[in-house]
Amino acid sequence: MKFLLSFGITLFVLSISFSQIKENEFDTYLLNLDKARNLEKSNNFSEAIKYFDLAIKYAKKHPNFNIYGHSYMSKASVFFKLNKFKKGIKEVKKAIVAGSELEVIDYNYLFSDSISVKIKDVILPIYRELVKEKFSKMKNPEAYVEIEKMIVLDQFNRMNDGLLTSENIPVDKLQNITDSALSQQCVELVKKHGWFNEMWLIMWHNRDTYKQKNDFWNFMIPFINNQIELGMLPHSFFAMYEDYKSLEETGFTIYGTITSKVNKETINLKRAEIFLPALSEDIINSYNNK
Repeated sequence: MKFLLSFGITLFVLSISFSQIKENEFDTYLLNLDKARNLEKSNNFSEAIKYFDLAIKYAKKHPNFNIYGHSYMSKASVFFKLNKFKKGIKEVKKAIVAGSELEVIDYNYLFSDSISVKIKDVILPIYRELVKEKFSKMKNPEAYVEIEKMIVLDQFNRMNDGLLTSENIPVDKLQNITDSALSQQCVELVKKHGWFNEMWLIMWHNRDTYKQKNDFWNFMIPFINNQIELGMLPHSFFAMYEDYKSLEETGFTIYGTITSKVNKETINLKRAEIFLPALSEDIINSYNNK
């Protein structure tokens, strides 16, 4: 009887603890994007557009995050599949004005080669004007320029890994030096301007030291957790980092954000805790058969 009473109290306390973690607006934004993409995959294009619009509606509240340029690009891909080229181009223009230039380049994979060529034919002649419009609408263009410089340097070093080396410094060591320098620059920019979505790339390139005691993570983890509590970032923010760390240590991921083996009994329970959509049994099996 005492055991049952104790067990019941434990369950009650646990239920209270979980109920205190509530879905925030950013969680909802990501869930809407996921719904939109799944609807697009099933060719339910009209419903997909509705959910892309819901995601964009939230993102517009936080223009400094640069999170909705790619939402417009995803929406554009739906219009191109419907052979509504003019509407698709309209969304591409919005993407350039709303998001980062790097995002627009990176999201070319959404489109077929023939569509990409058509997009460039229309966009290139007016690209400068669209970028001017983007800067005219920015609340803090100085921050954007500083962050873009940091990202460009990060990518340049990775794409030209033999260019900046000397006989005395191996490529991987030079990259570590660069990542360390950029991580400190990232901290200073966050302190100065707050969070911008592009900073995630710099954080990811420091994943090997995640949760270690150093200046970068000692600042970034509490800062991000505070942003999550304020509803400015999703509860799933650190999921990929936790998965990377778990994969290195155990051979399994916790949340399935990295394609690798998972615990099929706990994976969707863990995902639900941070408001990620459940993985289907087929996906879980495909991860575990790799």
